[in-house]
Amino acid sequence: MSKPKRMAALLLLASSTATAGQAATWTPTPALIAEVEAHLVLPDGAGPLDQYGRYYYGDVKHGRRVLVGEFVQVSDPGVHIVAPTQAPRILDGGCSVINLVYDTAEKKVTPLFCNGSA
Repeated sequence: MSKPKRMAALLLLASSTATAGQAATWTPTPALIAEVEAHLVLPDGAGPLDQYGRYYYGDVKHGRRVLVGEFVQVSDPGVHIVAPTQAPRILDGGCSVINLVYDTAEKKVTPLFCNGSA
C-alpha cells in the first residue's frame, strides 16, 4: 500500500475510533431534542420546523458530546432518533435539507446550515 493510501486509511480509522473511556455514539433523549428545538432559529430560506423530518443521533467529537441532526423537508415530519448509520446523507437540496450540530456541554449550536444546491 502506498504511503498516501496508508495515511488515508489511518485517518479513517482514527476518526471512527472512540476516545479512551468514551463511547463513539450515545442516544439523545426526547427532552434534550425538545430543549434544542425550542431555541432554534432556522436559516433564511428554510420552511417551518414542523415541515421537516428531523433525524437526530448523538456523537462524540474531540471528546465532547454533540447532538447531530439532519432535517429533511421531503420526508415524514417529526422527530426521529436514529443510529448514525440510519441518518439521511443528503449533500444538496438547499434549505430543504438543514444540518445541525449542537454541543451539549456548551449548550450551543455549532453550526446550523442549509445544504448547498447541486
